[in-house]
Amino acid sequence: MKKRVLVLFSVACTVLFSGNSFGQIDYFANNPVWTETSQCADMNCTLCTHIVNYNYYIGGDTTINSIIYKKLLKRGQLSSYGGCMYFYCNDTGSYSNVLEIMVRQVNRSIYVVPAHDTASYLLYNFNLKIGDTLPQTYNHYAVDTAIVTKIDSMRVGNNYRKIFKIQCKYTPMDTAIFEGIGCETGFIENMEMTEFCEYRLNCFGINDTAYYPAKGTTCYLPLGIQNIKSVSNSMTVFPNPCTTSFTIKSSELKSSQIQLFNVIGQSVLNPITMSGQQVSIDVSTLPKGIYVVQMTDVLDGRVGREKVVVQ
Repeated sequence: MKKRVLVLFSVACTVLFSGNSFGQIDYFANNPVWTETSQCADMNCTLCTHIVNYNYYIGGDTTINSIIYKKLLKRGQLSSYGGCMYFYCNDTGSYSNVLEIMVRQVNRSIYVVPAHDTASYLLYNFNLKIGDTLPQTYNHYAVDTAIVTKIDSMRVGNNYRKIFKIQCKYTPMDTAIFEGIGCETGFIENMEMTEFCEYRLNCFGINDTAYYPAKGTTCYLPLGIQNIKSVSNSMTVFPNPCTTSFTIKSSELKSSQIQLFNVIGQSVLNPITMSGQQVSIDVSTLPKGIYVVQMTDVLDGRVGREKVVVQ
């Protein structure tokens, strides 16, 4: 009798958790889309800033050294502001279907081959455990500089994916890596800060549904709409890091709804309406960690997002 009950319990658990487990996930199935922003100073004029809002998406297969890889394509929109005397700083335009890199999944790891190259490099290893040192990869050059301090989870579609909280040894800033998605700076972008560029992952989704930083509509950018470029850039969040409160200031989104999400996309505060140019957000009751503040224009639906750290 005990054996029969045990078998029935096992079957019930299998039915209950099927499709909602930490089993092997095909990271490149179901039309994944990443939305990112790069903001780089021009090498010839550091007062000239180039902003690119772009999508990564999968665009078919290719074979390299008899191994099948997925093509990671890129589409985006460029704008610029600022400038120096006698220096032109007004680049604009959009592009699509540009081959960025080739990607391949091996169990819980992702490897890449840069365009016009044949060498393969490790991009992510999602087999990490608490206490492990972040390995040297294509987008993480430093050695022995960060460790895994906590492992959480988030739901994407019918599966749960791991979130690896990373503590940098030589800076006070923490970060996170999301299984099959990338890190806070993007999917393939450099995890470390660079002198001239800043990168940010704004959205990740599958099958026209966003799951990072929160569940919502598609992550695809509407190329050709000029006002999408500067929404996040017009937001100022200070102080950041903060302890009990922070202030959001925006010159563009004067009639907005403010939401705050944790790293797994859960709303942690009731929505706040901002009717002026700035508003103060009380976070004194929130646990220490990384959050994403989102501003949504109630008139035209434009969205701006920024990371904020509560210490």
